[in-house]
Amino acid sequence: TERYRFEALAEEAARRGDERVSRHMLVIEATAAMFEAASGGDTAERFQRYVRNLRMPERNPGSVGLGCSILAEPGDRGALARAYEANRGAPLEIWPDPGASDAVVVAVLFENVDDFDAGPQLTSGFNAFSDPTRRAAIDRATTDRAPRAAGPVTLVSNAAPPLLSFVIYAPVYGPNFGVSHEGEDRPSGFVVAAFHAAELIDSALRVV
Repeated sequence: TERYRFEALAEEAARRGDERVSRHMLVIEATAAMFEAASGGDTAERFQRYVRNLRMPERNPGSVGLGCSILAEPGDRGALARAYEANRGAPLEIWPDPGASDAVVVAVLFENVDDFDAGPQLTSGFNAFSDPTRRAAIDRATTDRAPRAAGPVTLVSNAAPPLLSFVIYAPVYGPNFGVSHEGEDRPSGFVVAAFHAAELIDSALRVV
């Protein structure tokens, strides 16, 4: 009957949705492990090659971008600024402007998976700690030592109208771009992955 057919289609869509999410999580966790193994960060050129080779638009529909953010205390801002300029080719201007005693979370690397020339513009100097939704996810990721999602959020881009999106933060431990909080058992940064929710859902429904 139509009812049973609908239920079967819904179950299949849910299963495929779970598969999509699991595939995204594998990429995020593998990227965090890569940065920890690098023990000092990576370069923009190598990271762009890495993201290109993931072929995320076809293998991970819904993905917007993948990057690495640094958790910097006030005393770490010099290292953050040097890493940012080395990888972005421009001086770091953190926005919104943080207080002198505030920690910040800023992306040093970020690649847009559909347009590799647009990545830097999507995150340029944005302090994720300034957004309560993102900060809550970062705090949960730090406490749980595991990836945690923030959403819904408006991505830092010029997209109009803004699309319903979410961001996942996965903690990275050990020295990272000259920043380390090992003595405090805190991450030095986070792998950050951004998604458009509608595209992720559509990818699960489209193949049913």
